[in-house]
Amino acid sequence: SFAGRAGRLTYGSDAELVYFEREVGVTGWRLDAAPSVGLDLSGAGYFLRPAAGFRYTRYDLQRTAPGADASPGRSLPFAALDAGQLLERRRPLRRVTLEPRLLYLWTPFRAQDQLPVFDTAVPDLNFVQLFSTNRYVGADRGSDANQVSLGVTANLFDGRSGTRYLSATLGQAFYFSDPRVKLPDEPLR
Repeated sequence: SFAGRAGRLTYGSDAELVYFEREVGVTGWRLDAAPSVGLDLSGAGYFLRPAAGFRYTRYDLQRTAPGADASPGRSLPFAALDAGQLLERRRPLRRVTLEPRLLYLWTPFRAQDQLPVFDTAVPDLNFVQLFSTNRYVGADRGSDANQVSLGVTANLFDGRSGTRYLSATLGQAFYFSDPRVKLPDEPLR
C-alpha cells in the first residue's frame, strides 16, 4: 500500500498477493490491486472528496472443476463523492459537535460467480461500513453500487479535559438500484 498527495490531488494504491491453501476445494493465488486518485477540497469545518479508482483481481487456481477457468479475473472501476461538515458549539463545561456526512458511490455490475470465495464476507453494519466503497470485506467480491449513504454523528466532550462522554451515529444507505453481486448462499435484498 502507498498513498501520496500533490497539493489537493491525492493518490494511492492497495495491493496484495496471497496464496490460499485448504484441505477441500479450490486453492491458489490471488492478486488484487486497487489504485485510486481523488481531490481533497477540505476547509475549516468541511470536506469534499471526489475520487475514482480501479480494482483488478486475478487468480491462478488449482483443483478447479473440469472445464472451469483456472485464471479468472475481474476489472472494476468506481467513482465516489464523500462530503461532510463539522459543526461545533463550545460552552465552558462542555463541547458538542454535530457531523453530517454524505457518500455517493457508483460501481458498475460485473458478474463474479466464476470467482472463488477465499476470505470474503458480509460484515456487520456499522458507521465505517456505511461509508465504505465495497459492501464486502475481502477481495473476492466487488459490490456493484448506485447509492448514497447519509449519516450524522453527535459527540459530547468535557469542555476542559476534552474527554468524550458520548458519541452517537445515525445513518442509512439509499439504493438507486439494487445490488446484483452476491456471495454464494447470500440472499439478494
